[in-house]
Amino acid sequence: MLPLNEQAYNKILAMISDGSFTYNTYYSETRLSKEFNISRTPLRDALNKLAQEGYIDIVPSKGFCLHEMTVQDLQEMIQIRIALESFAAMEAAYHQESRDVQDLLRDLQDTIDTMEKILERDGSTDDFANVDFCFHKLLVDSLKNREFTILYNRYLSRMVQMAQYSLALEGRKAETIIEHRSIRDAIAAGDQPAAHKAVLKHLMKTQQLNKDILAELYRSPNPSFSL
Repeated sequence: MLPLNEQAYNKILAMISDGSFTYNTYYSETRLSKEFNISRTPLRDALNKLAQEGYIDIVPSKGFCLHEMTVQDLQEMIQIRIALESFAAMEAAYHQESRDVQDLLRDLQDTIDTMEKILERDGSTDDFANVDFCFHKLLVDSLKNREFTILYNRYLSRMVQMAQYSLALEGRKAETIIEHRSIRDAIAAGDQPAAHKAVLKHLMKTQQLNKDILAELYRSPNPSFSL
């Protein structure tokens, strides 16, 4: 069984991901410890970790609130993604004849096929976003670099959250499928420059869309307090 602080961390992270917490609202540490049926010490440890990772802001005498992502936060996240994902795509292109990369290409194609089925079925943004990030995570995991994976996973929840907004835009799901296919095809062709370019084009488009969305997410200038 996981230690209480790790259990609390996982629970709160899941609640952030599923929208249980809302922006511009303060949440009580005391109330949450009662809800989780744990003492405040492991809960505080979990909250401190989440604050360090940029998910929440802790405000003395008020509690904590979701961290409002800034343009700088977004740029830093995209820069990390570009560094890791473009490197992974170029590495895969360089070794495109290896068994590992052939397996990767098959898995990437499976995610593209699944996204097309979702789009044809009902266009669920949540389902599409989850499969979308399976594609990106497959790329990074293909490097088999533990430190890269840890760094990438640190941002995964926020990446999925932002993707749910951008993928809800009209036509973005279809564009994403095309962009993913370009990345996969460049790897399959063993074309490193094309693989890098395809990842860069995809993520820079994502960054621009999310910049436009950020201003709409945090309209209220005065957060309310939730007991």
